[in-house]
Amino acid sequence: PEAAAERTGDTKKADIATEKVVIDDGHVDAIAGKMVNGALRTLFKDSRDPSDTVWREPSSVVLHVKPRAKQHVPAGSAYAFLGRAGSDFWLIPQVQQQGVVWAGWNTEDLTGKDLKGPVDLALTKVSGPGTLAVWETAGLGTPEVVYNSGDGLPDGRKVDLGVHAHANWAFSKEGTYKVTFRLSGTLASGKTASDTRTYTFAVGDVDPSTVTPGGSGTDGGSTGDPAPGGGGATAGPDGDATSPGGTDADDAAADGGGSLAHTGADGVLPLAAGAGALVVAGAVVAVVGRRRRGTSPDA
Repeated sequence: PEAAAERTGDTKKADIATEKVVIDDGHVDAIAGKMVNGALRTLFKDSRDPSDTVWREPSSVVLHVKPRAKQHVPAGSAYAFLGRAGSDFWLIPQVQQQGVVWAGWNTEDLTGKDLKGPVDLALTKVSGPGTLAVWETAGLGTPEVVYNSGDGLPDGRKVDLGVHAHANWAFSKEGTYKVTFRLSGTLASGKTASDTRTYTFAVGDVDPSTVTPGGSGTDGGSTGDPAPGGGGATAGPDGDATSPGGTDADDAAADGGGSLAHTGADGVLPLAAGAGALVVAGAVVAVVGRRRRGTSPDA
């Protein structure tokens, strides 16, 4: 059984770190799928030390987006989703920047022995003083929005198995954010599986040691139907600007194909920065259209 678990990327719950940690620099795959005791889980893959990767419970981690991450919204309609041109926001960049945490998502530990086809990765709720927008930049620098709490949630995406991706994460105000993601898929047995977790970001001039990670109530999910109330996000101490969201698994099921930015199985793909931190050239990107509740996948 242990050999079989190793082949399929399965791990044991006891091997997942639960002590609180603050991360403010280096490479992490904040949203990472993994099989744990045979169940689909959404975990935090801490790969700051590539020789000693640590799998963590999302409810134990505070990601600190330091004050030096502050940027200004560029002029032009392409970046209107970030707010008024010239206004401040705090950025986790798609390209690694020294002194700023570099967060991505990862399905490299999920294989066809675990799941049938791609998984659905949905942003279901954002609580905090402002909004969160996640986008990818490629080619000539046109932003492709992946998630945006400013125009309603949930936002769902199909993500292929074996993907390692990075994007730009923009927080519109300083403060503490609780960001809830749900990972859903179909097990090799044909049963559906879903796991919902809340991630905590201390953005800007915030003392991360005073921030309590995780969500309120039961922060979790299940194999089969989603657990009621799982991963519910709560407001940070700086106020509550909760984006509208849902918890039904069907909301996350995007009908389109494709995958998110793919950086390969052996690590991050070197990317070249151009026109400031917001424009990235040379990324391998295949983004499907954003999905809205009650609309078609192409809406």
